[in-house]
Amino acid sequence: IRKYLQRFFASYDTIRFISSTKMLRHLKFFRHVQNNAKSVLSNGKKQCSNKKVRIYSEVIKSE
Repeated sequence: IRKYLQRFFASYDTIRFISSTKMLRHLKFFRHVQNNAKSVLSNGKKQCSNKKVRIYSEVIKSE
């Protein structure tokens, strides 16, 4: 039973680790999009930021 539990927890940790790194990557990308959106909005061009946000949502859907 102990071996089984160890195996289960090891796989659970790797899954959790993978999902957390994925989330980190998405958060970094989202922050990048937000910063770009701010600078773009200050320039008065909304189109570019909207495109980036759309790309970001597609990236999340694909994973």
